Amino acid sequence: MDNSTIINLKNKTKTALVIEGGGMRSAYVAGALMALHEIGLPEFDIILGTSAGACCAANFLAGRPEYNQFVLEERLASPRFIQYKNLFSKKNIMDIDYLMDDSFETLDFLPEKLQKMKTKFYIVVTNCETGETLYLDAAKENIREAIRMSCAIPYLYRRALYYQGDRVMDGGLTSSIPISKAIEEKCQKIVVICSRPAHYRKKPSKISWVNRLVFRRYPQVAKALSNRHNEYNQTIDLIEKPPQGIEMITIRPQFELPVNRTTRDKIKVRQGVQQGFYDAYQILTHSDKN
Repeated sequence: MDNSTIINLKNKTKTALVIEGGGMRSAYVAGALMALHEIGLPEFDIILGTSAGACCAANFLAGRPEYNQFVLEERLASPRFIQYKNLFSKKNIMDIDYLMDDSFETLDFLPEKLQKMKTKFYIVVTNCETGETLYLDAAKENIREAIRMSCAIPYLYRRALYYQGDRVMDGGLTSSIPISKAIEEKCQKIVVICSRPAHYRKKPSKISWVNRLVFRRYPQVAKALSNRHNEYNQTIDLIEKPPQGIEMITIRPQFELPVNRTTRDKIKVRQGVQQGFYDAYQILTHSDKN
């Protein structure tokens, strides 16, 4: 086994792990994190997770990355989590409360564990009032509530959530892959786990007028939804051509995943996990860089 990449991560440079969300596409993330755990990488200085990526990061930090696969297959792929029958009601289509309140016991002991680690864990949230990205420090916040906020996907999760008096939503609205924070924190080596292939580019929203109508009280949310393709694609460009002095180690699907944001097929979820594990293991143990 060639451990060159692992050795590179063990030097004195500041390191970050950045994790994309993507609903059930996080099956790929779950598999990649299982590989990172098995390989035995040293602690990262910073871990940043958006939406489902924050969920997966929490279990990784708790030392139980395999629990992500259990949650995906046994809880999130169940009829209770995604209920399309609620489409024309005020109820949640995606039951994030079920996820956070009934499916994440690892969060009960994670705060104490974080106090003993050098890693800073940031959970990415969007401020609906200002359109700004919030990076909530898990060591200083209620982790369960912070992740709930990060996962509050517009249209699919309808309960209003607030942070310090302001309405907040899915962190992916303004920072799908929170690379910029890792760069801002002066990390020289950044491992990025994406849930889309390298060729993927997000297309402009076809329902901008609906966003403006639904979120007329929160124009910054409508603006963020309409601008997501630019934010996402610019981030991918940054990953492809990082600033001088920064090394990106990117783990992403080699081809389209068998899962999408709302997949409930357990076999496809398992395939996504396996693909993530294989890709991450190959990249981190057989390449100097990618």
